[in-house]
Amino acid sequence: MKILIVCSGLDFINYTRRATIEAIHKINPELDILLFNSVLNIRKKKNTSNNIRFYFYHFWTVERLRKYKVFSFFEYCIRFFKWKSFFHRYDVVFLIDPNQYYLLPYLNKNQKLVYLLRDPSVILDPNNFKRELPIIIRVDLILGISKSLCGYYFEKYYGFIPDNVKLWPNTVDMNLWNFNKWESFIEKKSRPLIGLAGNIDFVIDIELLVYVISHLSEYDFEIAGKLDLNNNEQIVWNELLTLPNLRYLGFVSYNEFPRIVINWDVGLVAAKQEHEYAHYLNNNKQYQYLALGKPFVTFRLDADYEEFEDLVFIAETRIDYIEKTHLALKKSQGTDVLEKGKKIALKHSADVRAGAFLKYLSKL
Repeated sequence: MKILIVCSGLDFINYTRRATIEAIHKINPELDILLFNSVLNIRKKKNTSNNIRFYFYHFWTVERLRKYKVFSFFEYCIRFFKWKSFFHRYDVVFLIDPNQYYLLPYLNKNQKLVYLLRDPSVILDPNNFKRELPIIIRVDLILGISKSLCGYYFEKYYGFIPDNVKLWPNTVDMNLWNFNKWESFIEKKSRPLIGLAGNIDFVIDIELLVYVISHLSEYDFEIAGKLDLNNNEQIVWNELLTLPNLRYLGFVSYNEFPRIVINWDVGLVAAKQEHEYAHYLNNNKQYQYLALGKPFVTFRLDADYEEFEDLVFIAETRIDYIEKTHLALKKSQGTDVLEKGKKIALKHSADVRAGAFLKYLSKL
């Protein structure tokens, strides 16, 4: 089956779904990737994988000019036959971002179109609904990473729930997040170490982190991830950085992240409890923590927490979050934590998700 996966961005090596895409390619080698970027990025280096064939589409008409139809029309007129022929090679086209609606005119009616509803980025800009809706109307299969995205999101913002939407959660690369591979990097430490992995943006409850870390001065904390904060969030973040028991590691590359997490005793999920956006997410970090035998603490968001058995500690309030952190640390000392965590993570591996993806396609 000839599959084309469209990925927005320049850096596939650190791409969130890299492991799953590579696992699909391993089963189905007739898979190619199209990196979708602005013409402004045409000379920028693309960080790609040697194992998969890559192609590149640099759209000429930037988003702010697309309201003037003449610009898009001009681009399509010039590029239509080349790219129509290109897309015609594939049985299935898999779109992963709303802005990829721009490629729809190149598709044939008999081609199968799949769309990944990976997070509710659309709700951050109401104009995005106009971009996503044409995909939803045309698509043969929608894959949502959480139950709320598969149901509540459609009902609230579109007024209907498509009958072709399926749950396809995030995953973990068990080849990378392999305890045996990273065991030699475990360092001796005098106090428990608790960590938070992932991008630090508007979803992260920085005030919660200030509260928890300042009240747990007997423990050390690490945070690893990119920063993307507004001015008000940056002020609170700066306050957080003054805490003596916190170390901020900055961005850590995809292939190096397990080297950091292997030294943590407990992992944190710190999305804002009251933020609608947070209830749509399904964090890779949950599975990554478990793969290395790390219990984790979270608020009650929308994940299927029962699948994490007794390695997830669900807090209701800030005070409860502290109590659950104590309990998670106690759990981390158990002799069965690593094997239980690995067993749970294996059920959510990239290979498992790849198999589910191809099974869905076989039924289209």
